[in-house]
Amino acid sequence: MWWGFVAAWAGVMSLFSLAKGSFIDEWLRMMRGAIRRVGGGAPHETLYHLLGFVVLGGLVGVALTKGGRLFRLRAWLLAWAGMVAFGGAIEGLQAFVPARTVSWFDFGGNALGGLLGLGALTGLAAALRPGLSEPGDADTVP
Repeated sequence: MWWGFVAAWAGVMSLFSLAKGSFIDEWLRMMRGAIRRVGGGAPHETLYHLLGFVVLGGLVGVALTKGGRLFRLRAWLLAWAGMVAFGGAIEGLQAFVPARTVSWFDFGGNALGGLLGLGALTGLAAALRPGLSEPGDADTVP
């Protein structure tokens, strides 16, 4: 079930990253104005990518938790690598969309956002998990 949420959110992010349409342009204009008022000129596109991937990383973390794999280093690294690859694909495909550009900053925001979301969920799950006292215990705790 949680992997369905991951796929749905990835679809929403793809739509906003790859589509060129009036409702998306209007939404982006509105968000740019809000971020300028709050953040004083933060690089809005990269911030959108970062926030989107924080949510994606959190959803992936929940899906890994439900599958009992969050504390397995290999599963964690593969999940993050998958998010980095997805972020790279989004950036690469933007080269073919009019009025969109490929940006290393956005790619970095994607990778960092996925890491932050997955890391935050892992930390929260570890704090709430009974009996997990040492990082090395993660693979031995059922």
